[in-house]
Amino acid sequence: MTTISPAFTRSRISFILNNNVMWLRKNLVLIDVYYYMPDPPHLIQEFIWQTDDITPELPRVHKFLNYWKDNIDAVIQEVKVSYTDGNGKIRFADDFIQH
Repeated sequence: MTTISPAFTRSRISFILNNNVMWLRKNLVLIDVYYYMPDPPHLIQEFIWQTDDITPELPRVHKFLNYWKDNIDAVIQEVKVSYTDGNGKIRFADDFIQH
């Protein structure tokens, strides 16, 4: 039987799986959302959000964008995501959303 026990710290999450440790790093993530309101669709606005998330999966970012889509009237035009790789270098997500 396989058991997974999570151990949380501020900068990383580790899972102990059959005496092997798998590290998932939380890194600083910057999300740049361009959106417009339904009333004046010609006016594009920008929302910038910074958070810690597990990279490159970005589960917190996905949860935030799904919440936005389901609960906020503003229509997302484009999303750009960048994050640090733990070595102080900035990486840009390969994909971004455009409608």
